[in-house]
Amino acid sequence: MEKTDQNNQREPASESEARAPPVWKTSAGGVQLAVWRNPAPKGGVFYTVTLDRRYKRGDGEWASSASLRLNDIPKAILALQKAYERMVLAPETLGEDEEGAEAPFSVSPSTPVPAPHAPGDLRSAPESS
Repeated sequence: MEKTDQNNQREPASESEARAPPVWKTSAGGVQLAVWRNPAPKGGVFYTVTLDRRYKRGDGEWASSASLRLNDIPKAILALQKAYERMVLAPETLGEDEEGAEAPFSVSPSTPVPAPHAPGDLRSAPESS
């Protein structure tokens, strides 16, 4: 089980992780995603992703959970897609925003997320003449 500190923040699993912040972060509503750079055992690097949901407890304190509610799933999908695109298409930009400065970006909770279509759904098919 993952350890958390007194502020319910994830504690680093190793000393090297404690020294290095995530190389890229994004959020969609209460769902937060972080990309971490890790040294590979045989040289080079590999990336891992953590995903969690922030919420306010009954006592007013903020907490994190790895569990998602139904309405969090599209937000998690959006954040994961953005991370995948960034990691695959532009890994050299991890740790940079669009202007080149180090900064995370975030997706507004009001950003519409298109509903998936079922196989055979013709709503998105072009009309024939």
